Amino acid sequence: MEVPVSVQATPASFLVRYHKVLPALSFLAGFIFDMVSFGRVVKTSSLILLLAYWCVAFFALMFLGRGVSSPWQSRLTWLVQFCFGSLFSASVIFYFKSSGSILTMLLVVVLLVLLVANELLKSRYARLGLSLSLFCLSGSMFANFIVPHWIHHIGFFWFLVSCALAFTSVVIVWLVSGRSGLVMIGPSAISLFLVSAYILHLIPPVPLVMKQSIVCKSFARIDGEYTCLASQQTMLANLGFEPKIIYQNGEEPIQVLTSIYAPTEVQAELEHRWEWQNPQTNKWIDKGHVRFAMEGGRRAGWRMYSNRKACEAGQWRVETAVPDGAVLGSVDFNVPASSEPLGWQYKREILK
Repeated sequence: MEVPVSVQATPASFLVRYHKVLPALSFLAGFIFDMVSFGRVVKTSSLILLLAYWCVAFFALMFLGRGVSSPWQSRLTWLVQFCFGSLFSASVIFYFKSSGSILTMLLVVVLLVLLVANELLKSRYARLGLSLSLFCLSGSMFANFIVPHWIHHIGFFWFLVSCALAFTSVVIVWLVSGRSGLVMIGPSAISLFLVSAYILHLIPPVPLVMKQSIVCKSFARIDGEYTCLASQQTMLANLGFEPKIIYQNGEEPIQVLTSIYAPTEVQAELEHRWEWQNPQTNKWIDKGHVRFAMEGGRRAGWRMYSNRKACEAGQWRVETAVPDGAVLGSVDFNVPASSEPLGWQYKREILK
């Protein structure tokens, strides 16, 4: 009679059983590590750590491209995915902590899906091609973030330099691997897309991000804080599903306060674009621009404000943008034609 043999779980059996999801978990671990490690203000030590992630991923991909034994292939793959997670998260974590944008979380979800798909692909060529694509994307985001810290400026030229640095690193890995040029299709497409999106103003100038924009009245600067009175809004208006409402009483100006996250010492020009929607044509009409010369360094970001005394009744929006360039964000509001109702509620807002 055969005696049943009990099978005990071992670390090796666990790795074999869950090897397909471990790279994604490694990516997530890198993201969480950066969430805990990095603050809102970028420090030199943080940039050195990010550079170390990039170098580790660079050399690990070269070894993977040349071919290594099965155990080392798995170990290096997990290491690369951890570095991808750290690089991607470092590129978005400062924006996430500053603005809490849901877009940054969607980006992380997309990346996790890509990493899981990477492990499900059986072809080594396809696996290297996707890894190089992710390396190109993470490298571009990292370079677009770190270059402004080095040269203290933003602009299309420096955006091109950042993308070129990332793409060059991918080319080096490809040449060392000796693989077919087909693996460069993904990285090339990503680089062309990023440059095209920047030219078409589809993406804002990295790494500037709008944190907050308030439409209000009675602006005052008290003890270094920007404060004002904002109308009480409905839940839908606060969530951005409908325009905010603000009444204009006589010559009392309507004001828009905006805060921007930016790296230390980065210099740039921004503007408020005041636009009114013609109710007959539904077209937005330019009602004036107010420009600001900004310099990063404040822990909570840049702050700016502009106002307008004579606002026609109807729909308004104020965009925060680079002069003649991409829009970082906007605030929409409605100025009713009727007078302010008796007992209309206001609350004191502080620009963060």
